[in-house]
Amino acid sequence: MIGIQTQYQNFIRLFGKKPDLWIFGMIIALTNLHILTGNDRLGYALIFLPREIAEGQWYRIITHPFVHISWFHILWDAGAFFLLYSGLAEKRIPIKLLYVAVCGVFSLLFAFWFSPMINRLGLCGLSGIAHGLMAVSGMEMTEHKETRWPGIISFLLVFFKGVYELITGNILFEFLLMGMCGTPMAACHFGGVAGGVIVYTSFRIYDFFQRRAFVNYGKSFVCFFLSFSKQKTNIGMGYNRFDFFHMKKRLFHNIIKKSANLFDK
Repeated sequence: MIGIQTQYQNFIRLFGKKPDLWIFGMIIALTNLHILTGNDRLGYALIFLPREIAEGQWYRIITHPFVHISWFHILWDAGAFFLLYSGLAEKRIPIKLLYVAVCGVFSLLFAFWFSPMINRLGLCGLSGIAHGLMAVSGMEMTEHKETRWPGIISFLLVFFKGVYELITGNILFEFLLMGMCGTPMAACHFGGVAGGVIVYTSFRIYDFFQRRAFVNYGKSFVCFFLSFSKQKTNIGMGYNRFDFFHMKKRLFHNIIKKSANLFDK
């Protein structure tokens, strides 16, 4: 009984640390029951198909990335997804989920725009989102001197891979899939990359201007508040009030700067 309770507590502790990973895992398990049961209609009911969505089955827009065709397809796509998602430098779960959502939307849009066979075959799988997360990961690495060049190389590889597949309509190294991933929609890979670039760049620009505005506002407030200090000499204390004014100004400026650094976390 004690052993079961300990295992339960360990499970709850692990779930608390990585709730998003567990939720993604459960969603993938539930949306791929057709592989376990052999009932393909279960999977067919969840993939992206424009005609069915036009008839009101809007849930397919959300469920289609998590559906896969075979166990190999799950290991290939979902394995890359979990590896890249868990390795992101960004630790704020809402921001990471937004990365996934935007990459998924652009992956779907590019497949819909540039792959006409999507109307007949549909779309499923996490490969487009995984490509987007790889682009995000590469851009994150470029922010640090130690990982800058690996990040640049990683980003350029996935970017030009997506460009090649978008132009040619062929998957690079498609022979590695061994025909076990259905008919890949090459355009969705570059769509995921485009979504990753857009959402990551947008957040970096937003964070930059938010920190800058916060610091400038803080400076203006502190200078206005401290401007009431009088420039008189206090003989008993042995210092000038004007010097004390600058001491307070520097102190408040440092507090503002440290507070602004919280936006980086």
